[in-house]
Amino acid sequence: MLPDLGLYIHIPFCARRCPYCDFAISVGAKDDFKQQYLEALKRELETHAKSTFTKIQTINLGGGTPTALSISQLQDLMQTLRGLFSIASDAEISIEGNPEFLDAEKLQALRETGWNRLSLGAQSFDEVVLKKLGRAHSPAQIDSAFRNARKAGFVSINLDLIYGVPGQSLNSWRSTLQHAEALEPNHLSCYALTIEPQTPFANWIEQGRMPDVDDDMATKMMNIAASFLSAFGFTRYEVSNWAKPGFECRHNLAIWRGGNYVAAGCGAHGHRDGHRWWNERNSSKYVQMMEQQNTAKAGEEELTALQRARELVLLGLRLKEGFRWKNLNRFGLSKNQVFNNSLNDLISEKLLFSNEITLRVPPKHINVTDAIARKILC
Repeated sequence: MLPDLGLYIHIPFCARRCPYCDFAISVGAKDDFKQQYLEALKRELETHAKSTFTKIQTINLGGGTPTALSISQLQDLMQTLRGLFSIASDAEISIEGNPEFLDAEKLQALRETGWNRLSLGAQSFDEVVLKKLGRAHSPAQIDSAFRNARKAGFVSINLDLIYGVPGQSLNSWRSTLQHAEALEPNHLSCYALTIEPQTPFANWIEQGRMPDVDDDMATKMMNIAASFLSAFGFTRYEVSNWAKPGFECRHNLAIWRGGNYVAAGCGAHGHRDGHRWWNERNSSKYVQMMEQQNTAKAGEEELTALQRARELVLLGLRLKEGFRWKNLNRFGLSKNQVFNNSLNDLISEKLLFSNEITLRVPPKHINVTDAIARKILC
């Protein structure tokens, strides 16, 4: 069952910018600006609440580092959300956090305030890899944050991990997976390092100061993760995401299935029934726009039925469940309007599996899912 509506809120504050990061963040913000930003955010949330008539089923507080906010600020934000929106009693309410910002007191306060899912930005349990990624925490801090989260009552906990880091060995990656599994999370997100333009990593590679990502090594690491996590009862329900049964991220699943979600904060993207919009990325400009115009919208577009169908193919094939054929009826389209002749060829070559309900990528070809999806679309 698709959630009626999701809500994404972007908190941009970070103590530092990691050299691979291209997110909308604000480094070293003073306390008074953080409060200004939160007031602007409340103003935007009030605007969205006026046009929201269905229950909020999922909330995701992302960033940036949401847990860089104080306990009182996070409590105030939750109070604002409950005052503005009708939130389902069983809503998934997630918060992203970095270990260095999470002590036992803050975790207890978060759980008591209403957050019920924690996503920890662990990235690695290898100190050398963490240093290369520019992370501020240690493996011991990940352990401490995780265990304190469990003590605080968080049942649903995700660990974010990164592989394919230049210089990272297969043994380092195996050790990170083993360390992560020993903590007994019920969700793991394992992402291949992507070099984004204009980031320090991109500049260092161009200058010859750092080797580029080794795609073959990254593929080996992804295969290691798939085998290891499967053996411990995790299901790979999306290319980069593994979960124990019942602990899939409901918020992300709704997005991948083409659902609706409101978005607030700098750089946030929202979607409602084919209408997509996005906010100003710069946090200072975001605050200024909200104060002066009561909107921080930087752009918007109306997606055609064909565009929406193509997106659902690209996203759906990344899911274990695959692309559902009924989505063609949803948009009033035929197969020939969405897919080219390569579709039947790839089905014959067993690079795709098709039945009356779904179109799926077989597990052994999941490494090339995106390439397969692009090949079959008109």
